[in-house]
Amino acid sequence: MRTINKWYSIFRSEENISDKRPTVTSHKISDETLIDLIRKNPDLNMTELGELAGTTASVISIRLKEINRDGERVKYKSKRVGRQKLFSDEFLINLANENPSASITELSSLAGVSFQVVSRRIKQINNFEERIKCKSKKTGKQPKFTDEFLTKLVNENPGITMQKLGELAGVSTSTIWCRLNKIKSKGENIKYYRKKCKNSTSENNQKPKTKVTNQRIIDLINENPELNMSELARLADTSISTISRRIKIIKNSGQVLDYGVKKYLKVGTKAKQVGRPRKFTDAFLIRLINENPDLNMNELAKLANVNVNTIFNRIKKINCEDIKVKYISKNDVSKFSDELIINSVNDNPDLNLEELSKLIGTSPRTISRRLKQINSNGKVINYVKKKPLPKTRVKLTEEFLINLVNENPGLTMAELAKLANVSTGTISNHIRKINSKGAKVNYIYKDSRKIEEQHCES
Repeated sequence: MRTINKWYSIFRSEENISDKRPTVTSHKISDETLIDLIRKNPDLNMTELGELAGTTASVISIRLKEINRDGERVKYKSKRVGRQKLFSDEFLINLANENPSASITELSSLAGVSFQVVSRRIKQINNFEERIKCKSKKTGKQPKFTDEFLTKLVNENPGITMQKLGELAGVSTSTIWCRLNKIKSKGENIKYYRKKCKNSTSENNQKPKTKVTNQRIIDLINENPELNMSELARLADTSISTISRRIKIIKNSGQVLDYGVKKYLKVGTKAKQVGRPRKFTDAFLIRLINENPDLNMNELAKLANVNVNTIFNRIKKINCEDIKVKYISKNDVSKFSDELIINSVNDNPDLNLEELSKLIGTSPRTISRRLKQINSNGKVINYVKKKPLPKTRVKLTEEFLINLVNENPGLTMAELAKLANVSTGTISNHIRKINSKGAKVNYIYKDSRKIEEQHCES
């Protein structure tokens, strides 16, 4: 930042426009003093040099750059500043030589430091020349059995699996696997071949998988066209994914295989097969609704294997130009009958939907929907849609507002707005507008919270 400020002042000054180099200021430490200090103390870092010179490490760094700018006048090597070493290199070398059989863990215990510290220091010491001959020695439990024992066990029992070998040796399967790899890596002769089998209590229970041929699957499908993949897999003694994959392979090879995906819906205690075509057509939906007139949209959606919104939107799309499918919305038992609506409309022809809904005790939307349903069933109901009557609203004149404020001096704006049947903002704007012409409305702004507190205290 100091360098930036120097250069900035140079560029701003008109006198030194040609000379772009910063002006040299007088320093507390001369160049010769700093050069002598570094030459006499080559092992010191910048912090220690700064302490000797009575300044900071950053000042020493800046001065070194200034001194060596035109040419290298002083050689200085940067030193790492870190924590003081817990012990010397000679101490660790002597410790390792006195205990040649000790591992790094044991050396760290003797030195009273961590494993990582000893390991790192050995690497640093041996960086240029190997002065400490110490290798990491693995310490652990003695093996429960020898390599000869395992080799003999495998050779005497060539047909058993690793799990069985582990049970005989009294160890886990992973231990057997690791020891076998170790023996093989040494080049010793051990005859073991990996066996694939299911987990079972005895070898007699091990059931080998039978390979399912393409012809077997074709025959199964032709003999059982109504079965789904799960049932075919059970018959073939294989998995569903295998059946699915093999059907694709057969079809891709060019062989004719008449198989369609079957899905089932539980209706009561019986399983009803759903025969949905791959493409969800209008004809399919019309046939589905006509064959199941009592089902609601949720049940139709389950049969068609789509969501309810799809059914609803497709019915609207089909009937947009002409009514091709008659679907009646199924709800729970209606609160009122069609006759009640017909009689209410005929007896009160002047009422609008909102007034009819209040009379019957429901919402205007329900009345509108039920009127459409009644007319779609063939019954004719003569109802003419009426616009709701507009709410009577008092015109907010200047005289009305002035009188309202003068008659109710203790009311807040919100309370005045309720009386005038307008918003608080309208009252505020009208008062400003009236008073802009000249003070006519003596309204004092009130804090509603203080008024509430006064009411509570009284």
